[in-house]
Amino acid sequence: METTVEWDTCAVGEGCRGIRAAGTEACLAHLDPEALDEFLASLGPGSDLDASGTVISSDLLDRLLDALRDEDGWAVLGHVRFTEARFDGSTGFGNTHFRGNAWFIGAHFEHTAGFTGAYFEGLAQFSGVRVGGDAWFMGAWFRDNADFMETHIGGDAWFTGAHFERDAWFAGAHFGGAAAFRGAHIERNALFGGARFEGSTGFVDARFGGSAEFSKAVFNGSSGLAIAASGQVDLSDATFPSPVDVEIDAAGIDLRRAAFPSGVRLVLRHAAVDLEGARIEGPSTLSGAIRPMIAEEDEVPTGGPVPPGYSPRLLSLPSASEVTTAGQAWMPVVVSLQGVDCTHLSLNDVDLSSCRFAGAMNLAALGLQGQCVFARPPRSRGGWFGRAVRWSRRRVVVEEREWRTTMGDRGWVRDPHEVERLTGVERPEVSAEQMADLYRGLRRALEENADQPGAADFYYGEMLFRARAASTPPAERAILWAYWGFSGFGLRALRALAALAVLVAVTTVVLAGWGLPGKAPQQQVEFTLPPGASGGEVTAEIDKPPAELPDAGERWSGDRLEKAARIAMGAVVFRDGGTELTDAGAWTVVVARFTGPVLLALAVLAVRNRVKR
Repeated sequence: METTVEWDTCAVGEGCRGIRAAGTEACLAHLDPEALDEFLASLGPGSDLDASGTVISSDLLDRLLDALRDEDGWAVLGHVRFTEARFDGSTGFGNTHFRGNAWFIGAHFEHTAGFTGAYFEGLAQFSGVRVGGDAWFMGAWFRDNADFMETHIGGDAWFTGAHFERDAWFAGAHFGGAAAFRGAHIERNALFGGARFEGSTGFVDARFGGSAEFSKAVFNGSSGLAIAASGQVDLSDATFPSPVDVEIDAAGIDLRRAAFPSGVRLVLRHAAVDLEGARIEGPSTLSGAIRPMIAEEDEVPTGGPVPPGYSPRLLSLPSASEVTTAGQAWMPVVVSLQGVDCTHLSLNDVDLSSCRFAGAMNLAALGLQGQCVFARPPRSRGGWFGRAVRWSRRRVVVEEREWRTTMGDRGWVRDPHEVERLTGVERPEVSAEQMADLYRGLRRALEENADQPGAADFYYGEMLFRARAASTPPAERAILWAYWGFSGFGLRALRALAALAVLVAVTTVVLAGWGLPGKAPQQQVEFTLPPGASGGEVTAEIDKPPAELPDAGERWSGDRLEKAARIAMGAVVFRDGGTELTDAGAWTVVVARFTGPVLLALAVLAVRNRVKR
């Protein structure tokens, strides 16, 4: 299909679309030898050149570049236009210096396009270029923006060691063979959105001063990404049909709806990573990297402003005042697992204090290994009462922080704007039943990894929200709250011991005041012999007078309190001292004998749950 061009086309060659050389009716390809020699003689280092639409052979290109070489052997061009030009042979622009803008828009390289060591001072426009063979840009240097959008490279693309001082745009590009960006350095932003990589792809030791976008990119071959970026790395909606290794040190990583049918090994550092809706179907790991991915002397500089459309919640990590965790600065922060099937996913050394788990599937199969950090409750409940009665120390999820803020509890969320938003919600987004399910799944995940003490925190959360769930029957809810109050669901030994101490104290007081008689009653035997009786059997009845309490002023003596305390201590371990008691004291001891061992057992159970392997 013919398209309209913006220049005067060659009048010599039939159907030729090449631009006319200055002062002639023909393009460079159709100039007669004498006219071509005259044109080449007019060129010198730094001259502008316009060969738009021209068919350029290898011989013609060599002659053009020879006419532009300086004393150091570099071909030096000013502004150059090869828009929609066609290069018949293998093309070599190696060691060429483009002082001005270079337009190769829509150009067609039938074989190899060689730009190894080329230096571009102005814009480098390669959008829509088609290369039949390999494209060589190893060691090329781009001082201004480089545009490779919609470029189609049939062979291998070599950008090893290329340096881009500004933006590099490869959106919609198609790489038919291998794509090598090993050691490439892009000082600002890189756009690879919608690009297709048919062969092996290597971004090993690639550095980005700004952000790198790979949204909707397709990596059909084996891939390896080892990227350091000052901004965000966007891999949302990207597809990796083959197993892939991804190592990234960045401010944020967007993996929403990314597809990993064969699995992925993610090694991240510093980044806030969003996995919402990611499709993970093969064995996959997400780990934190302690060591830097680039050397100190090669630290990535800060890039320019982040392009529009990037998620600000990924680029801003949670502040220390927002999350009270023991997480390390190098740890990647997972912000969402919503919509992720966790069957094949393992997390190792990551910060989960801001992670949203609601909506994750098969959460019980999630692997939690290493030092996975969760959020903690605030230290104070607020107010004078809160300073005396604090929240139980345990690991919590972000959904509980939001749930409690919505219910009016203070201190769980520090951001005042977020607090205002949550307190204005009529009911929590995640119900108590859903919260119990979340904690149940996390508990089972840790139990599968034989981390019983770690699972105890999630068991506490599970039981707490079971007690709060509207679907829980009232009788069961009462039992759960009693279980919580006396022993923290069998996880708080001090609470059970405190209840035991209160039981002993109450029993002591009751016994001293109403359980111990004032004086042990004496047995009395009374019988009367019938008149005239002699010998034979005599039947006697032995009466025991009821125990009587002493006067009120005599009940609280030291001896009585000591005796009551000994009886109370013995009662909680099923000991019976045989002491005479009043009816009230006897029933008090019965209650203590039942309740005391239960509280002791709960204390032992709590210790066991915290120390068992």
